[in-house]
Amino acid sequence: MILLYVLFILYLLYVYLIYYRDRRYELIALIRSKEIRSLEWRHRGKTFQIKLTKESIAKLSKNTGIGIGKIEGIIIRHFWMEGKKYNTDTFSIKKLKFDS
Repeated sequence: MILLYVLFILYLLYVYLIYYRDRRYELIALIRSKEIRSLEWRHRGKTFQIKLTKESIAKLSKNTGIGIGKIEGIIIRHFWMEGKKYNTDTFSIKKLKFDS
């Protein structure tokens, strides 16, 4: 019986990791193909609009430190937020909202 509980917990963990990994790869594909023009980023109770440019690219984060790590981090380059152009920033996929 304990083995079933352990297997169930491992299965839930696996599904959780696959879900976030799929969202990251989906977002990267959308940004690279220029099919998405903007994102919403929720941070500290506020919602920010991220506008992507023609030069916008995205890739997986390889940060292993505290904060946004390998599993949930995504790096976006060349975007506008609140009327200011940013070169590079890392975001948590949990806090990004986009329509595919």
